[in-house]
Amino acid sequence: MTEFKNRDLVLVTEWSKHFSYPTLSLLRKLILNAETNGFKKAVSVFEPTEEDKRLSRRLTYVEYPTLDEFKKIIDFEETSITDKRDKAILAFLYISCARVSAVATATINLVDLNKMIFKQDPLEGVKTKRQKYILTKLMPFDEKYFDILKNWITYLKQEQSFEETDPLFPKIKSYNNIEKVKKDFMDGEGEYNKMLEKRCVNAGCQKYNPHAFRHFGIHEALNQVRTGAQLKALSQNVGHEDISTILEQYAKMKPDIYMDIVDNMIRVKSDKRFIEDMTNEEILDVLKQRLSVENNF
Repeated sequence: MTEFKNRDLVLVTEWSKHFSYPTLSLLRKLILNAETNGFKKAVSVFEPTEEDKRLSRRLTYVEYPTLDEFKKIIDFEETSITDKRDKAILAFLYISCARVSAVATATINLVDLNKMIFKQDPLEGVKTKRQKYILTKLMPFDEKYFDILKNWITYLKQEQSFEETDPLFPKIKSYNNIEKVKKDFMDGEGEYNKMLEKRCVNAGCQKYNPHAFRHFGIHEALNQVRTGAQLKALSQNVGHEDISTILEQYAKMKPDIYMDIVDNMIRVKSDKRFIEDMTNEEILDVLKQRLSVENNF
């Protein structure tokens, strides 16, 4: 092993006080192995096995708001510019299902209000996952959420003299209770987190982070999917080329939800007789009873 200099030896000795002997012994083996076989091969021993990976994914259910919770969170009175902006952010997170990194770096020109499209273009400064270009059709969940977004953009242009290349959701400073809209982006995901936590608490809901609203929007859209083509379209609309991603990461149900569905499904089967299980005589009896009831009205 390469000889340590005196200074390095002092640092290692001091550092070693904070670790147990087995840990230091393992570290020594790692260093010796790295010198013999190369660092990359040496650290490969820390690569988790497939079994470890499966275990790490157990019960990984993302907590996201229900539709009723979302309505409570976004239903606050607008008494300030900040209120107006925050409501527009909530509406946009919902109807775009975009990652907060993209929302936080979007400029006004990237939202086409006529076509209701959000162009997530890394070449125009939008921070997407793996610098992917995503053309997103805003989800037609409810017209009022479009209106919130339209009114916000109109306000920025007409009242704040914003240009097309200015931030969609700018920073707002307050001086002696007087708000000043800056032509700067908000301070990344941290500021979005704080804003959403505040709105959730004010609505009496649990705290949700920005990514939870992406899960919420995709979950609501999945409830409307009826065909394979629709599922593929939704997948691409939110930036997933592989359809398995949206099924594995966003279609996963929480235990209480899927258990309730299964329970009701079995109860329906046991409480009602389906026509294919009935004899011809039983079907005729049902029809006679139905006709008899109708004739009495």
